[in-house]
Amino acid sequence: GYNREEDAWDYNSSKALILHLVDKVSRGGNFLLDIGPDAHGKIPPIMQERLLQIGSWLKVNGEAIYNTVKWKTPCQWSEGKQDYKPSGHSGMDIMLKLTVSPDSGYAVKELFFTYNPEKNALYAIFPKYPSDRKIILRDSGLSKNARITFLATGQTLKWKNKNGYVEIKLPEFDPNLIKNQEAYTLKIEM
Repeated sequence: GYNREEDAWDYNSSKALILHLVDKVSRGGNFLLDIGPDAHGKIPPIMQERLLQIGSWLKVNGEAIYNTVKWKTPCQWSEGKQDYKPSGHSGMDIMLKLTVSPDSGYAVKELFFTYNPEKNALYAIFPKYPSDRKIILRDSGLSKNARITFLATGQTLKWKNKNGYVEIKLPEFDPNLIKNQEAYTLKIEM
C-alpha cells in the first residue's frame, strides 16, 4: 500500500514482481499485489508503472499464466545448493537471488513450469536469456511430434533429444522483436 515515506528503492522492480507472479502460479497459487492510493486518492506513478509493465508482459506471455495449473514439478533448478537464505538486508529481492543473481555456490531456478490441460500445452518460463541460446529440459517426456513456440516472437523452435534431455535452440536475441525482457516463455504443445 501507499506509504509517503517510501522511496523508489523500496519498490520491487517489474522483473522481480513478474518472477514472483510466475513462481506463485507455477506452484498452483495466486499473486496478490497491494496497490494503495495516496492521500488524494491517486495511485502513485511508480505503482502505475509497475502495473503497466506487468500488463505488457502478460499481453505477450499471459497464456502461460491464465487458465493454467501446476505442472508435476514447478521449476527446474541449476546445479548448486538450493537452500539460499538471505542474511540481513541485502537490498535485493530474494526472487532475483533465486533466479538471475545467485550468491556463489547456490543454484537458480532456471525454468518455471505451468500447464494448460485444455490445450495440452506445457509452458516453460525462463528469467534469463541464455548466451548460448540453448534451453535444456531435463524431465519433459516430449513426444516426437511436440511443437515448441517462443511466445515473444511466435517462432516455432527446433529441438532435439540429447543424452536423455531435450535441447531447444532459441533465436538470436533481438531487442526489437523481444520487447519484454523480464522473463521469456516457451509453449510446448505435447
